[in-house]
Amino acid sequence: LEAELLQKMGEMRKIKDEEVEAVEFLLEQQAKWTPARMLKRAWKKTPCSSCATSVGHCMNIPLSCLFTYETNHRLSERSIVLQNALYFMAYGWVHRIWECIQRRRGAVTPRGSKGKKTSLDSSVTRGRSSLGGA
Repeated sequence: LEAELLQKMGEMRKIKDEEVEAVEFLLEQQAKWTPARMLKRAWKKTPCSSCATSVGHCMNIPLSCLFTYETNHRLSERSIVLQNALYFMAYGWVHRIWECIQRRRGAVTPRGSKGKKTSLDSSVTRGRSSLGGA
């Protein structure tokens, strides 16, 4: 009986030693200086960090109230539909702006022209090419 007890105690010590070694290893890794940890420490010392954390703490209560209101009134489904519609509209606006920029640069023919030459190429179609031919 005592031999079995001693054997179990030895196994428990081994398990405990492995856990202690793992914790010590993690603490050593945490104590090492890395660029990310240095940047985090520098960020924490700036006033911007304290402002950001203060604003975050101040926004916790209003945001939690908003989320509970949204879940109680089933607004999350509606807000997801609205968000998707806004994404669709924003993509359309960005696409139109991009087309306008491309037209200004002369890279894309305007919509509705269906292959017609732009004003830059109209001199060639009228017979007045820059090569000197009539």
